[in-house]
Amino acid sequence: MWVFESEAEGNKAIISEAASFYGGRRFTLLVEMFMMWLGYSLLSFNYWVTKIVANVVVLILNYVISKLVVFRKK
Repeated sequence: MWVFESEAEGNKAIISEAASFYGGRRFTLLVEMFMMWLGYSLLSFNYWVTKIVANVVVLILNYVISKLVVFRKK
């Protein structure tokens, strides 16, 4: 509501927006898990470097998904 100025009104719109929001978060969780598996488990990079890089990517993806998909102006 405050960050992306959501204008959803009514239960259906709010539920749809919430489902999109949580779906985007689930997607970025899978991205982070994949990056950790690839970087740390498979390629044996340093755990903390891999974790920081994965978190930066997830942070950017969360913003982009929220801005362009979930809270886009209709």
